[in-house]
Amino acid sequence: MNKQQQTILLHVIIAFLCLPIHYYMGEVFKLALLPYVLYLLFSKNPNYLPALIIHAVPGNTVSLVLLFSCIWISMANYKKLKKYRVTLIFKALIILLPVFLFFFYEGIFLKKYGISLSLQYLSFFLSFFGFFYGILLANKVNKNHWRAIILIIFLMPLIMYLPSPQKIIIRLFWLALPLAITILVANFLGAKLKVRKNLKTWSALFVLLIGIPYGLKFTPIFSAIIAISILLFYIKDYKLFFNMLTKPRIGVIVIILMILAIYSIDDFTMRQNFNVADYKINDLNSFMAYLKFKTFDDRAILWKGGWDFLVNSLHYWPTGEVPSYSYISAKGGKIDEIEFGMHNIGLEMMRNYGIIIGAYLTCVYMIIITKLHIVFKNVTSSFLLILSATLLGLGIAEGIVGQAVLMPMFSFTFLGLTGICYGIAESNRT
Repeated sequence: MNKQQQTILLHVIIAFLCLPIHYYMGEVFKLALLPYVLYLLFSKNPNYLPALIIHAVPGNTVSLVLLFSCIWISMANYKKLKKYRVTLIFKALIILLPVFLFFFYEGIFLKKYGISLSLQYLSFFLSFFGFFYGILLANKVNKNHWRAIILIIFLMPLIMYLPSPQKIIIRLFWLALPLAITILVANFLGAKLKVRKNLKTWSALFVLLIGIPYGLKFTPIFSAIIAISILLFYIKDYKLFFNMLTKPRIGVIVIILMILAIYSIDDFTMRQNFNVADYKINDLNSFMAYLKFKTFDDRAILWKGGWDFLVNSLHYWPTGEVPSYSYISAKGGKIDEIEFGMHNIGLEMMRNYGIIIGAYLTCVYMIIITKLHIVFKNVTSSFLLILSATLLGLGIAEGIVGQAVLMPMFSFTFLGLTGICYGIAESNRT
């Protein structure tokens, strides 16, 4: 084990030992960790990235401060970002900073919410800056770092199986499962996508020992299907379909599909004969039945309720509060005062920040994740091609049916890795 590997391992061990503080101890203890975690972040050293991923997973004050600090680091390294041709995206985000700083000030000093809750309102906006942090690390990342990152992504979900006084959800599972599935399938798509035997072994072990026992969730499978489709179209040189999935135009397709789903609820609802609690996906038919349920009974009714709220309440601008909404269930009953998310990136950002800023940020999100298109032009590494396809697949799938990719417990990893993959590809261009 060389010095670099020792450094990576040391800080990963420290990060794991800090998890009880993140999950079970009070704010004072979390704040006590911040100087050390911020030292790792501001060092801009990829040796510390695996540990930072672990520290970001709990989604608490530490995660939020990490994301907030990425703004300052990005601003301080603006000249370097110029070389990667992302300054237009950066400016598109930074012009909104005064708006969010006002709400941060209001939350702390006027509403007395405290730092953590005040930052929580900003979390979707802050999440974008993990992308730029990843770009700044791109040229320094090597095989040792990738090995550690992938092991952490595969091993962290084990925490969900440990005895705990509270239920812990590790969002990295939503990346680990589609990545493992895509790695295993990509091996059969062509020589360009063959990876090392140990990576295939890790992937198979994850699927068998963690993925299947925890449950083959819809979103990770949906993400894997999109990722595999991207790789297949890339290998077969089906440019029309490849570009359709990897360029911003996918956003238009998503909007059309959502509108069709919303206006087809009455025709395709199946809640009355679908037992979701005990349902298992065993084959293509069972997956298609579950897809139908998730689309029309589970998601489309939320999307319709969310959109009706946004339009009827004239919720055009942010207010510093996240409003509740209501929806009509598949059985026809009205459910009021809903606090959980609308399970769609666009709708949820419009709910948080108003229709105008929310729609604006949704466009920025689509531009960022489709930046991965360049990886397939400038990179030959099979691992990076598979990882980029998985990130893009997850970004599309989770963007349609969830919002976890921009939540603080996941966004640092998701957009950070997106930035690294894009940064490597952009460096190869020049």
